[in-house]
Amino acid sequence: EPYEAFEAALKALSGETVLVEKAALSRALYKALAENPGATLKEGRDPIQLLKAIKNETELACLRAAHIRDGMATARYLHEVTARVAAGETLTEWDASEIVNANRCADPMSLGISFTTIAAYGANAAMMHYAPAPGTAATLEPHGFLLTDCGGQYYDGTTDITRTIALGPVTDDERRWYTLTLKSHIALARAVFPEGTTGTQLDTLPRSVMWAEGLDYRCGTGHGVGFVGGVHEGPPRLSHTGASAEEPMREHMLVTDEPGVYEEGVAGIRIENEIECRVWGDTEYGRYLCFEPLTVCPIDTKPVDVSLLTDAELDWLNAYHARVLEKLSPLCRDDGERAWLAEMCAEVRR
Repeated sequence: EPYEAFEAALKALSGETVLVEKAALSRALYKALAENPGATLKEGRDPIQLLKAIKNETELACLRAAHIRDGMATARYLHEVTARVAAGETLTEWDASEIVNANRCADPMSLGISFTTIAAYGANAAMMHYAPAPGTAATLEPHGFLLTDCGGQYYDGTTDITRTIALGPVTDDERRWYTLTLKSHIALARAVFPEGTTGTQLDTLPRSVMWAEGLDYRCGTGHGVGFVGGVHEGPPRLSHTGASAEEPMREHMLVTDEPGVYEEGVAGIRIENEIECRVWGDTEYGRYLCFEPLTVCPIDTKPVDVSLLTDAELDWLNAYHARVLEKLSPLCRDDGERAWLAEMCAEVRR
């Protein structure tokens, strides 16, 4: 039925039993069903959402291809913006958002962006859902951080990625916050956990890195992502609050890994990859699951305080960048892009 006719169609049902998940249904539609004597309501879980959340092999193959192209579009944007700021050009947050959107939408498979791009410089990045606007956007300066949260809709998938890059020197506090964000990100990315583990339980792993330093972030760690659909799609959700976070992670569910530090009036930092839940293995204690990154894009290592990283965290970071270099190098347009990518993906040593 057309959207505007849907409520009337529910009121006209006769002799039907309707499965209803009240938490996922508007009051108006629930009322239309509840007041219809021809409809028998049966409360329960909506099975469609769970079927959508567990991606099949065709969807996963498409998503892997989409993420490689999307990662290259994002990397190309990071290269251009950092080079232009370093050259002394005047660019604003709005200019940055226009550049990354144009790069992404140039893909022949593009259906547009998946949500309003957040390009936030300095203190503006501490506002969780900030978005720049022409005329009021901050000017990018050759110091501090630029946070960019963006994504695309493609014929072969939906993407969501955040990268925070140093446009020049950063303060000691900013360097520490950035490294703690990276440690939190890696804590979830490296997680191995028994089948049945919920989003609430998993949320504790990256958040505990912040808690140990007396910090926290006032949002969830991650959310499910649709396939050519909603960029925020349940039921998977990594958070320490909310009933939906009690949903266990299942093989082939997708979720974002996006911890951060948000110091009001000072800086905002976030590192986000999409990750796929995979089977790690079976032991006498049951089946264990793990995560594998879908996102393929360099993470800025210039602001990292290597002394705060463990050997295992360094190994993860270097292995991730080796994969990024392998996947994106064939898409580089020239030697300049290829050299920049190699520098961004260079092994980090103590």
